[in-house]
Amino acid sequence: MARAISYGYNVRSWYNKIARDIRDTQLPDGHIPTNCPNYLVGIPPHGYWNEAPEWGISGVFVPWHLYEWYGDRKALDSSYESMKRYVDYLSLSAKDGIINSNLGDWYDYGHGKGDGPSQWTPTTLTATAIWAMGAATVRRTAELLGQTADASIYKELQGRIKADFQRRFYDPVRKSVLNHGSCQAANSVALCAGLIPEEDRKAVLQAVVEDLERHNWQQTVGEVMQVFLIRALAEGGRSDVLHRIYSRENQGSYGFMVRQGLTTLPESWDAKPGTGNSMNHFMLGHLVEWHYAYVAGIRQQPGSVGWHKVLIAPEPGPMESASASFDGPSGKIAVQWKKHKKDFEMSVTIPEGVEAVAVMPNGERHELKPGSATLKTIIE
Repeated sequence: MARAISYGYNVRSWYNKIARDIRDTQLPDGHIPTNCPNYLVGIPPHGYWNEAPEWGISGVFVPWHLYEWYGDRKALDSSYESMKRYVDYLSLSAKDGIINSNLGDWYDYGHGKGDGPSQWTPTTLTATAIWAMGAATVRRTAELLGQTADASIYKELQGRIKADFQRRFYDPVRKSVLNHGSCQAANSVALCAGLIPEEDRKAVLQAVVEDLERHNWQQTVGEVMQVFLIRALAEGGRSDVLHRIYSRENQGSYGFMVRQGLTTLPESWDAKPGTGNSMNHFMLGHLVEWHYAYVAGIRQQPGSVGWHKVLIAPEPGPMESASASFDGPSGKIAVQWKKHKKDFEMSVTIPEGVEAVAVMPNGERHELKPGSATLKTIIE
């Protein structure tokens, strides 16, 4: 949820506090509990609810987000040893190159088996993909901090995890990842984790699109894997599919939640009060990230840190207008666009000291100077 939250709020101090809580709670063996401070206890060594790498990996992802979003290198310095210890803990828990989770894609949807641990996607698959992302993040951190020996160790670990993941989970003939009836979560997280052969990435993403179509554009991902469904499709140039998913109003959609009169996000896509599920649960809020980054089109250029290089690239789909503003680390960025038939007009505000590029929906590129500008073009 880090990116979605950070578009709306300056969470630098809060996330540094969270990173500190994680370091304080981390156990001597490197394990990071699901909640920090930890109140979930049970069967040794860590308890059922605490064996969930999809949660513990926050100890690696939160410091990296602080660096990537705010340019906060000190956050990486403070958490570096903790990040390594957690990835090392996961490595020690591996059996035949695979690790496990008790929760997986929590509250995935549409299988008719009730809420809880994932049903569509093996928990070993999501946990191993998360482990791969953790190794990659520690490698990048080691490179940044000049820890060349560590960088080599975690690069080699990345390679081993990728090979074992493909051996265990990937079907190169079907161009899809192992699943129990819906590949949306499995394929998406594998794409985002860089675990798919480069030459197969388009086919694996297309399998996600075809699965969505079979399910009448109903997402089957739960709270944990939805962010990877969004990123896999958006980064793969398929925001048109996301527009179809998120414009629905039947049960299992955001539109249904609104029609039910909800003013907070529920824990489950069913959005049914009185079931024991939380009705004030921000974990389905990943849509906010897509709205800002792709519908409005406000995102960092690849490799940018601290919002010094900005990309404005809206993907309007069937929408006729949108607007968003973001008080980021480099200043306020604002976008407003509207389309009428083939005419597309966009107004942009860029803060001083920021290098910015606009990419219009038809592919036209414009270098943007600090200040305000209005761009117009014809789109098909």
